Amino acid sequence: MLVRDYHTDIVINAPIQEVWAHLTDFSTYPEWNPVLGWIKGDFQVNGQIQMFVKPLDRSFYATLKRFKSPEVLAWVGVQVAPWFLSGEHYYRLEALNAHSTQLFHGEYFRGLASVFIKRTTLKDMEKTFVQHNQLLKERVEHG
Repeated sequence: MLVRDYHTDIVINAPIQEVWAHLTDFSTYPEWNPVLGWIKGDFQVNGQIQMFVKPLDRSFYATLKRFKSPEVLAWVGVQVAPWFLSGEHYYRLEALNAHSTQLFHGEYFRGLASVFIKRTTLKDMEKTFVQHNQLLKERVEHG
């Protein structure tokens, strides 16, 4: 299977539950999130969610694949059909100790059309994710 991907991570100086609470407080995304302007829907595994992706200036539908507090949040969006193009967006949290958490954040693109995603596009997306991670860190650490 053809896969294109990018991954980011950051250490946030706060307990894992606090990071999770901010990450999953979707009502505040318009205030700080540079990637997602809003997100709404059925936040249960296999539930349908809809989000507005700021860099692309459009909304998408996705299926929530993993939602396990306080460890992982992931969804998959499909364009045309999974064999053509799908993207799995994920957040994974790992407690480093009682007062710090590592956030892993990225996306996997699969399918025939994934080979047409330019490296520069992936780099631009990665930069936006790094910005997202930094803004989340500031929000959690400094309120």
